[in-house]
Amino acid sequence: MNARFFLLPLLLLTASCADRQQPDSPMCVETARATTVEVSSSREYPFIAKPLRTSVLSFRVSGPVDRFEVYAGSRYRCGDLIAGIDPRDFRLRYEQADAACRQARADYERVAALYEKDNLPASSYEASRAAWVAAETACDAALNALNDTQLLAPFDGCVGEVFIERYQDVRASQPVVTLTDISSLRIEIFVTQEIAMQARELDEVAVEFDHIPGRTFRAGVVECARSTTPNNLSYLLTALLSNPGGELPAGLSGRVCLDLRDQPQPVVVIPRKALSHTSGAGDHVWVVDPASGRVARRQITAGELLPDDRITVRAGLAAGETVAVSGLRFLNEDQIVAAVGPSDGALTAESPRP
Repeated sequence: MNARFFLLPLLLLTASCADRQQPDSPMCVETARATTVEVSSSREYPFIAKPLRTSVLSFRVSGPVDRFEVYAGSRYRCGDLIAGIDPRDFRLRYEQADAACRQARADYERVAALYEKDNLPASSYEASRAAWVAAETACDAALNALNDTQLLAPFDGCVGEVFIERYQDVRASQPVVTLTDISSLRIEIFVTQEIAMQARELDEVAVEFDHIPGRTFRAGVVECARSTTPNNLSYLLTALLSNPGGELPAGLSGRVCLDLRDQPQPVVVIPRKALSHTSGAGDHVWVVDPASGRVARRQITAGELLPDDRITVRAGLAAGETVAVSGLRFLNEDQIVAAVGPSDGALTAESPRP
Protein backbone atom coordinates (compact mmCIF):
# COMPACT_ATOMS: atom_id res chain seq x y z
CA MET A 1 0.00 0.00 0.00
CA ASN A 2 2.85 2.39 0.84
CA ALA A 3 4.56 1.48 -2.44
CA ARG A 4 1.55 2.77 -4.39
CA PHE A 5 1.80 6.18 -2.67
CA PHE A 6 5.48 6.44 -3.63
CA LEU A 7 4.90 5.23 -7.24
CA LEU A 8 2.07 7.66 -8.12
CA PRO A 9 4.11 10.91 -7.67
CA LEU A 10 6.95 9.36 -9.66
CA LEU A 11 4.67 8.63 -12.61
CA LEU A 12 3.23 12.18 -12.58
CA LEU A 13 6.72 13.70 -12.55
CA THR A 14 7.79 11.54 -15.48
CA ALA A 15 4.72 12.54 -17.53
CA SER A 16 5.34 16.21 -16.80
CA CYS A 17 8.94 16.01 -18.01
CA ALA A 18 7.83 14.23 -21.17
CA ASP A 19 5.37 17.07 -21.94
CA ARG A 20 8.08 19.68 -21.51
CA GLN A 21 10.34 17.89 -23.95
CA GLN A 22 7.68 18.07 -26.71
CA PRO A 23 8.25 21.09 -29.02
CA ASP A 24 5.56 23.84 -29.16
CA SER A 25 3.25 23.53 -32.17
CA PRO A 26 3.57 26.45 -34.66
CA MET A 27 0.85 29.10 -34.76
CA CYS A 28 -1.71 28.73 -37.54
CA VAL A 29 -2.20 31.80 -39.74
CA GLU A 30 -4.30 32.36 -42.82
CA THR A 31 -2.41 33.50 -45.90
CA ALA A 32 -3.13 35.00 -49.30
CA ARG A 33 -1.09 35.49 -52.44
CA ALA A 34 -0.22 38.92 -53.80
CA THR A 35 -1.53 39.07 -57.34
CA THR A 36 -1.54 41.45 -60.27
CA VAL A 37 -4.72 43.01 -61.61
CA GLU A 38 -5.41 45.78 -64.09
CA VAL A 39 -6.88 48.81 -62.39
CA SER A 40 -9.30 50.83 -64.48
CA SER A 41 -8.44 54.45 -65.25
CA SER A 42 -11.80 55.64 -63.86
CA ARG A 43 -12.05 56.71 -60.22
CA GLU A 44 -15.00 57.49 -57.96
CA TYR A 45 -14.88 59.90 -55.03
CA PRO A 46 -17.68 60.70 -52.56
CA PHE A 47 -18.73 64.27 -51.83
CA ILE A 48 -21.39 66.42 -50.18
CA ALA A 49 -22.53 69.34 -52.35
CA LYS A 50 -21.89 72.79 -50.90
CA PRO A 51 -23.43 76.13 -51.89
CA LEU A 52 -21.44 78.41 -54.14
CA ARG A 53 -21.07 80.89 -51.27
CA THR A 54 -22.52 81.47 -47.82
CA SER A 55 -22.54 84.81 -46.01
CA VAL A 56 -23.52 85.67 -42.44
CA LEU A 57 -25.36 89.00 -42.69
CA SER A 58 -25.46 91.59 -39.92
CA PHE A 59 -26.22 95.28 -39.38
CA ARG A 60 -23.48 97.88 -39.12
CA VAL A 61 -25.53 99.85 -36.58
CA SER A 62 -27.41 98.96 -33.39
CA GLY A 63 -31.10 99.32 -32.62
CA PRO A 64 -34.48 97.60 -32.42
CA VAL A 65 -35.57 95.56 -35.46
CA ASP A 66 -39.00 96.66 -36.71
CA ARG A 67 -39.05 95.02 -40.15
CA PHE A 68 -38.34 91.30 -40.21
CA GLU A 69 -40.42 88.57 -41.84
CA VAL A 70 -37.80 85.94 -42.58
CA TYR A 71 -37.89 82.16 -42.38
CA ALA A 72 -35.38 79.44 -43.23
CA GLY A 73 -35.63 78.85 -46.97
CA SER A 74 -36.94 82.33 -47.84
CA ARG A 75 -35.61 83.46 -51.23
CA TYR A 76 -34.32 86.97 -51.96
CA ARG A 77 -33.08 88.76 -55.04
CA CYS A 78 -30.03 90.96 -54.91
CA GLY A 79 -31.03 94.27 -53.30
CA ASP A 80 -34.20 92.98 -51.59
CA LEU A 81 -34.86 94.13 -48.02
CA ILE A 82 -34.28 91.35 -45.50
CA ALA A 83 -34.55 93.26 -42.21
CA GLY A 84 -34.71 96.84 -40.97
CA ILE A 85 -33.88 98.73 -37.76
CA ASP A 86 -36.18 101.51 -36.54
CA PRO A 87 -34.75 104.51 -38.49
CA ARG A 88 -36.30 107.43 -36.54
CA ASP A 89 -33.27 108.29 -34.40
CA PHE A 90 -30.92 107.90 -37.34
CA ARG A 91 -33.09 110.16 -39.54
CA LEU A 92 -33.02 112.87 -36.89
CA ARG A 93 -29.25 112.66 -36.61
CA TYR A 94 -28.92 112.92 -40.36
CA GLU A 95 -31.20 115.94 -40.57
CA GLN A 96 -29.24 117.61 -37.80
CA ALA A 97 -25.94 116.86 -39.51
CA ASP A 98 -27.32 118.02 -42.87
CA ALA A 99 -28.43 121.34 -41.38
CA ALA A 100 -25.02 121.86 -39.76
CA CYS A 101 -23.37 121.05 -43.07
CA ARG A 102 -25.46 123.58 -44.98
CA GLN A 103 -24.69 126.21 -42.35
CA ALA A 104 -20.97 125.47 -42.50
CA ARG A 105 -21.02 125.70 -46.29
CA ALA A 106 -22.80 129.06 -46.24
CA ASP A 107 -20.25 130.40 -43.72
CA TYR A 108 -17.41 129.15 -45.86
CA GLU A 109 -18.79 130.80 -48.99
CA ARG A 110 -19.07 134.18 -47.18
CA VAL A 111 -15.56 133.88 -45.78
CA ALA A 112 -14.22 132.84 -49.18
CA ALA A 113 -15.77 135.95 -50.81
CA LEU A 114 -14.17 138.22 -48.20
CA TYR A 115 -10.85 136.40 -48.46
CA GLU A 116 -10.73 136.93 -52.23
CA LYS A 117 -11.09 140.69 -51.61
CA ASP A 118 -8.26 140.56 -49.03
CA ASN A 119 -10.65 141.53 -46.24
CA LEU A 120 -9.85 138.44 -44.08
CA PRO A 121 -6.60 136.70 -43.19
CA ALA A 122 -5.77 133.26 -44.60
CA SER A 123 -6.16 131.64 -41.18
CA SER A 124 -9.85 132.57 -41.06
CA TYR A 125 -10.35 131.20 -44.54
CA GLU A 126 -8.67 127.88 -43.71
CA ALA A 127 -10.61 127.52 -40.46
CA SER A 128 -13.90 128.13 -42.24
CA ARG A 129 -13.03 125.64 -44.97
CA ALA A 130 -12.01 122.99 -42.41
CA ALA A 131 -15.28 123.48 -40.51
CA TRP A 132 -17.24 122.96 -43.71
CA VAL A 133 -15.32 119.77 -44.61
CA ALA A 134 -15.84 118.38 -41.09
CA ALA A 135 -19.57 119.14 -41.20
CA GLU A 136 -19.86 117.53 -44.63
CA THR A 137 -18.06 114.41 -43.38
CA ALA A 138 -20.36 114.17 -40.36
CA CYS A 139 -23.36 114.51 -42.66
CA ASP A 140 -22.10 111.67 -44.87
CA ALA A 141 -21.54 109.48 -41.80
CA ALA A 142 -25.07 110.19 -40.57
CA LEU A 143 -26.48 109.34 -44.01
CA ASN A 144 -24.53 106.09 -44.10
CA ALA A 145 -25.82 105.16 -40.65
CA LEU A 146 -29.39 105.87 -41.82
CA ASN A 147 -28.90 103.66 -44.89
CA ASP A 148 -27.35 100.93 -42.72
CA THR A 149 -30.65 100.51 -40.90
CA GLN A 150 -31.70 98.43 -43.90
CA LEU A 151 -30.20 94.97 -44.36
CA LEU A 152 -30.23 94.20 -48.10
CA ALA A 153 -29.46 90.94 -49.87
CA PRO A 154 -25.97 91.20 -51.41
CA PHE A 155 -26.74 88.49 -53.98
CA ASP A 156 -29.52 86.16 -55.09
CA GLY A 157 -29.96 83.41 -52.54
CA CYS A 158 -32.02 81.75 -49.86
CA VAL A 159 -31.91 82.00 -46.09
CA GLY A 160 -30.17 79.19 -44.25
CA GLU A 161 -30.30 80.12 -40.57
CA VAL A 162 -32.18 82.82 -38.68
CA PHE A 163 -30.60 84.19 -35.49
CA ILE A 164 -32.95 86.98 -34.32
CA GLU A 165 -36.64 87.81 -33.88
CA ARG A 166 -38.65 90.84 -34.84
CA TYR A 167 -38.57 93.73 -32.32
CA GLN A 168 -35.34 92.40 -30.87
CA ASP A 169 -32.67 95.00 -30.01
CA VAL A 170 -29.60 93.96 -31.98
CA ARG A 171 -25.99 95.12 -31.79
CA ALA A 172 -23.77 96.09 -34.66
CA SER A 173 -22.14 93.02 -36.28
CA GLN A 174 -24.53 90.66 -34.49
CA PRO A 175 -25.46 87.77 -36.88
CA VAL A 176 -28.96 88.14 -38.28
CA VAL A 177 -29.27 85.48 -41.00
CA THR A 178 -27.11 83.35 -43.26
CA LEU A 179 -27.68 83.76 -46.99
CA THR A 180 -26.60 80.98 -49.34
CA ASP A 181 -26.13 81.15 -53.07
CA ILE A 182 -27.07 77.85 -54.75
CA SER A 183 -27.09 79.11 -58.34
CA SER A 184 -24.12 76.74 -58.60
CA LEU A 185 -23.12 73.88 -56.29
CA ARG A 186 -19.52 73.54 -55.19
CA ILE A 187 -18.24 69.98 -55.48
CA GLU A 188 -15.10 69.29 -53.45
CA ILE A 189 -13.24 65.97 -53.47
CA PHE A 190 -9.86 64.87 -52.16
CA VAL A 191 -7.72 63.17 -54.80
CA THR A 192 -4.37 61.41 -54.87
CA GLN A 193 -1.17 62.91 -56.22
CA GLU A 194 -1.50 61.01 -59.51
CA ILE A 195 -4.82 62.69 -60.26
CA ALA A 196 -3.59 66.06 -59.00
CA MET A 197 -0.79 65.91 -61.58
CA GLN A 198 -3.38 65.42 -64.36
CA ALA A 199 -5.89 67.95 -63.05
CA ARG A 200 -5.02 70.51 -65.73
CA GLU A 201 -6.20 68.06 -68.36
CA LEU A 202 -9.63 67.74 -66.73
CA ASP A 203 -12.20 70.20 -68.06
CA GLU A 204 -15.22 68.63 -66.43
CA VAL A 205 -16.22 65.64 -64.33
CA ALA A 206 -19.29 63.43 -64.15
CA VAL A 207 -21.42 63.87 -61.01
CA GLU A 208 -24.05 61.47 -59.72
CA PHE A 209 -26.30 62.08 -56.71
CA ASP A 210 -27.38 59.25 -54.45
CA HIS A 211 -31.03 60.32 -54.44
CA ILE A 212 -31.18 60.65 -58.27
CA PRO A 213 -29.99 57.25 -59.53
CA GLY A 214 -29.37 56.90 -63.23
CA ARG A 215 -28.93 60.63 -63.89
CA THR A 216 -25.49 62.10 -64.56
CA PHE A 217 -24.58 65.80 -64.34
CA ARG A 218 -21.49 67.53 -65.73
CA ALA A 219 -19.53 69.86 -63.45
CA GLY A 220 -16.71 72.09 -64.65
CA VAL A 221 -13.37 71.74 -62.90
CA VAL A 222 -12.37 75.07 -61.32
CA GLU A 223 -9.06 74.31 -59.64
CA CYS A 224 -6.94 71.73 -57.90
CA ALA A 225 -4.87 72.66 -54.86
CA ARG A 226 -1.12 72.85 -55.43
CA SER A 227 -0.34 71.64 -51.93
CA THR A 228 -1.64 68.79 -49.81
CA THR A 229 -4.31 69.03 -47.17
CA PRO A 230 -3.28 68.96 -43.47
CA ASN A 231 -3.14 65.15 -43.51
CA ASN A 232 -0.44 65.39 -46.24
CA LEU A 233 -2.13 62.61 -48.19
CA SER A 234 -4.51 64.25 -50.66
CA TYR A 235 -5.21 67.32 -52.78
CA LEU A 236 -8.45 69.30 -52.86
CA LEU A 237 -10.10 69.40 -56.30
CA THR A 238 -13.03 71.81 -56.76
CA ALA A 239 -15.70 71.71 -59.47
CA LEU A 240 -18.82 73.84 -60.01
CA LEU A 241 -22.16 72.37 -61.04
CA SER A 242 -24.59 74.85 -62.61
CA ASN A 243 -27.88 74.84 -60.69
CA PRO A 244 -30.26 77.32 -62.34
CA GLY A 245 -33.32 78.06 -60.28
CA GLY A 246 -31.90 76.21 -57.28
CA GLU A 247 -33.33 72.89 -58.47
CA LEU A 248 -30.85 70.93 -56.36
CA PRO A 249 -30.43 71.86 -52.69
CA ALA A 250 -27.04 72.02 -51.03
CA GLY A 251 -26.05 69.12 -48.80
CA LEU A 252 -26.83 66.32 -51.25
CA SER A 253 -24.43 63.39 -51.18
CA GLY A 254 -23.06 61.76 -54.29
CA ARG A 255 -19.93 60.70 -56.10
CA VAL A 256 -17.65 62.15 -58.73
CA CYS A 257 -16.53 59.90 -61.57
CA LEU A 258 -13.12 60.76 -63.01
CA ASP A 259 -11.96 59.34 -66.34
CA LEU A 260 -8.20 59.80 -66.61
CA ARG A 261 -8.14 58.68 -70.25
CA ASP A 262 -5.13 56.42 -69.84
CA GLN A 263 -4.58 52.70 -70.30
CA PRO A 264 -5.29 50.39 -67.35
CA GLN A 265 -2.07 49.63 -65.49
CA PRO A 266 -1.23 46.29 -63.83
CA VAL A 267 -0.72 46.67 -60.09
CA VAL A 268 0.00 44.33 -57.19
CA VAL A 269 -2.95 43.89 -54.83
CA ILE A 270 -3.39 42.18 -51.47
CA PRO A 271 -6.28 41.86 -49.00
CA ARG A 272 -6.57 44.98 -46.87
CA LYS A 273 -6.45 42.93 -43.67
CA ALA A 274 -2.89 41.85 -44.58
CA LEU A 275 -1.70 45.45 -44.12
CA SER A 276 -0.28 46.49 -40.74
CA HIS A 277 0.92 49.87 -39.57
CA THR A 278 3.04 50.96 -36.61
CA SER A 279 4.65 54.28 -35.78
CA GLY A 280 8.10 52.73 -36.04
CA ALA A 281 7.78 50.42 -39.04
CA GLY A 282 5.10 52.29 -41.01
CA ASP A 283 3.04 50.29 -43.52
CA HIS A 284 4.20 46.68 -43.64
CA VAL A 285 3.11 43.11 -44.27
CA TRP A 286 4.25 39.75 -42.94
CA VAL A 287 5.68 37.68 -45.82
CA VAL A 288 5.47 33.90 -45.33
CA ASP A 289 8.12 31.62 -46.87
CA PRO A 290 6.12 28.62 -48.17
CA ALA A 291 9.13 26.29 -47.91
CA SER A 292 10.22 26.96 -44.33
CA GLY A 293 7.06 28.52 -42.90
CA ARG A 294 9.05 31.45 -41.50
CA VAL A 295 7.61 34.97 -41.51
CA ALA A 296 9.45 38.21 -42.18
CA ARG A 297 8.31 41.80 -41.78
CA ARG A 298 8.36 43.68 -45.12
CA GLN A 299 7.87 47.43 -45.46
CA ILE A 300 5.67 48.41 -48.41
CA THR A 301 4.19 51.49 -50.02
CA ALA A 302 0.42 51.14 -49.89
CA GLY A 303 -1.74 52.57 -52.67
CA GLU A 304 -5.47 53.11 -53.03
CA LEU A 305 -8.27 51.04 -51.60
CA LEU A 306 -10.12 48.87 -54.12
CA PRO A 307 -13.51 47.17 -53.96
CA ASP A 308 -13.91 43.85 -52.11
CA ASP A 309 -11.62 45.07 -49.31
CA ARG A 310 -8.43 45.01 -51.37
CA ILE A 311 -5.58 47.49 -51.51
CA THR A 312 -2.87 48.18 -54.09
CA VAL A 313 0.85 47.97 -53.32
CA ARG A 314 3.06 50.48 -55.10
CA ALA A 315 6.41 49.13 -53.92
CA GLY A 316 7.93 46.52 -51.62
CA LEU A 317 6.02 43.39 -52.68
CA ALA A 318 5.98 41.27 -55.81
CA ALA A 319 3.15 39.29 -57.32
CA GLY A 320 3.12 35.67 -56.21
CA GLU A 321 4.50 36.25 -52.73
CA THR A 322 2.48 34.95 -49.80
CA VAL A 323 1.39 37.24 -46.96
CA ALA A 324 -0.27 36.55 -43.62
CA VAL A 325 -3.81 37.85 -43.18
CA SER A 326 -4.60 36.74 -39.61
CA GLY A 327 -2.90 36.92 -36.21
CA LEU A 328 -0.67 39.76 -37.38
CA ARG A 329 -0.15 41.33 -33.97
CA PHE A 330 1.13 38.01 -32.55
CA LEU A 331 3.82 37.47 -35.22
CA ASN A 332 7.52 38.00 -34.66
CA GLU A 333 10.45 38.17 -37.01
CA ASP A 334 11.66 34.73 -38.22
CA GLN A 335 8.79 32.97 -36.43
CA ILE A 336 7.69 29.61 -37.83
CA VAL A 337 3.98 29.40 -38.57
CA ALA A 338 1.57 26.87 -40.01
CA ALA A 339 0.26 28.55 -43.15
CA VAL A 340 -3.38 27.91 -43.97
CA GLY A 341 -4.09 29.07 -47.46
CA PRO A 342 -4.38 30.73 -49.70
CA SER A 343 -7.76 30.96 -48.03
CA ASP A 344 -10.98 30.53 -49.91
CA GLY A 345 -11.29 34.30 -50.04
CA ALA A 346 -7.75 34.87 -51.29
CA LEU A 347 -7.09 36.79 -54.45
CA THR A 348 -6.39 34.96 -57.67
CA ALA A 349 -4.71 36.16 -60.82
CA GLU A 350 -8.03 36.08 -62.64
CA SER A 351 -9.84 38.28 -60.09
CA PRO A 352 -11.11 41.25 -62.10
CA ARG A 353 -11.88 44.58 -60.57
CA PRO A 354 -15.59 45.29 -60.71
